[in-house]
Amino acid sequence: MMDIQTASSGILVPASAYDYAALAEIYNDTRVDYIVPMPMNAARMKEYVRAYDIALDASFIVLDDGGEPVGIGMLGIRDDRAWITRLGVLPSQRGRRLGQALMDAMREAAWERGCRSIQLEVIEGNDPARHLFISNGFVDIRDLLVVRRPPRTGQTSPLLDITSKMTPIAPDDIAEILASRTDCPSWLDESPSLLQWGQLRGYEATTADGERTWVVYHAGTLQLTHFAFGPYIKASIARTLMFAVHTEHPRSDTKIENVPANSPYWPIMQSLGYIPTFTRQEMVLHR
Repeated sequence: MMDIQTASSGILVPASAYDYAALAEIYNDTRVDYIVPMPMNAARMKEYVRAYDIALDASFIVLDDGGEPVGIGMLGIRDDRAWITRLGVLPSQRGRRLGQALMDAMREAAWERGCRSIQLEVIEGNDPARHLFISNGFVDIRDLLVVRRPPRTGQTSPLLDITSKMTPIAPDDIAEILASRTDCPSWLDESPSLLQWGQLRGYEATTADGERTWVVYHAGTLQLTHFAFGPYIKASIARTLMFAVHTEHPRSDTKIENVPANSPYWPIMQSLGYIPTFTRQEMVLHR
């Protein structure tokens, strides 16, 4: 039986009541004037839900008085943590506290499922969303960069570290490599996200002194995404790792989301032709 909640500003229905095509359509309609629209289709929505552990029964659609969808909010859950994503309201329906109704429902769903914290990201410049999150008690953690690199960019003077040994990581070893991570990635690039995206490749670098580090990434048909990095040793090793990736995929576009602005790998990416496209602020609410 469909679980319907009535809020003073709208009727809330679990997102599980809709198929992926409908969810994608609702989401796209809420983003027509968004800073970065990021449109989705049914296949993309299904992939997104699976890869990021979206709990559709803890995610919500808000309806107007006529029963038409006018907003959406999705909640990912991993152990005792939750993640709010894809929150949006139709432009014509804003100002009616529908975003607050969605926030209230997702927060309650997270607490009911034993979560101790909720995190999210907001694009820099999206002041209405940021004000909503601050008013709900969320606080800033850090700035995250979304960066891109066109194919065949910045490969003429790689400044390789010839003292290091570079080897591909066997597919069967990638999960073990990711289990050794010591960084603090955003939800999009946590190890469960990468493993659920699949199609992972990687390289390991070993220095003359026996130190080891690595890079793992998702190799799509036309685009490289979802990078994870091992411990930072020095610039020349990091550059050699990245150069190995782009030498393997010279015709692939690259998009890396949520690179911490203070990551030591970011200057290396810039030296190989990466450019920032926009910035997100990561925020958290603790119970």
